[in-house]
Amino acid sequence: MIAYVPLDDRPDNAERVVYLAESLGYELAMPERDLYRTRLDGQPPNENGTQYGDRGALYEWVAKQEAAGCDRYILSLDQLLSGGLVSSRAMTGENPVTLSSGETLVEAELLTAVIDLLAADENNRIWLLDTVMRLAATTGYGGFGLNEYNALRTYGMAPRPHLEGTGLTIGNIVADYPLGRTEPPSRWRRRSRCRREPWRTIWPPGSGSCGLATPCSKLWRRRRTGSSGY
Repeated sequence: MIAYVPLDDRPDNAERVVYLAESLGYELAMPERDLYRTRLDGQPPNENGTQYGDRGALYEWVAKQEAAGCDRYILSLDQLLSGGLVSSRAMTGENPVTLSSGETLVEAELLTAVIDLLAADENNRIWLLDTVMRLAATTGYGGFGLNEYNALRTYGMAPRPHLEGTGLTIGNIVADYPLGRTEPPSRWRRRSRCRREPWRTIWPPGSGSCGLATPCSKLWRRRRTGSSGY
């Protein structure tokens, strides 16, 4: 038995994975679909009242599999920490997870809890799946439309210095995505200090300019790549 938390509810990540596993003689245990489903604008929300997966319920589902003796896990970090691929692109601040016990965890604490839980059994074999973020949110989700999509792509595609060797640091990368700037990146003053503020987006829709606060928190944590359908 393999416990599997998918990236989202699209067939490529759900049904087809089940078919592939069965063709190889494996059985997958999966949480209820509502716990990892993505809902676009205009669609009914999930049972947790959001457009994204229920991260607290998914963590507790993984804990139940561990308590039942499961020793094989394939887990999507985008789902467990952000509620799916589309939600992982959202330009929002830290979104704490509340467990059924009332305990509240930020994303880093939730990831640590998952790792500590499964690492306690040396017989476990765990595959953690992650993606590299594309710097453009999904249209039709969270109120984002085509104007916001194009503005964010324009911001992300602006030429920036090539970094290598000792110059390739998080601080130097962040310095080329400064807060609220609309002039060309060549005119930005390099800054290595990363502001720890709540996320916010700063651009008039359709203006073609965009600024992001705190790229060091959610943007640089890990992330993500585009995928068909979203």
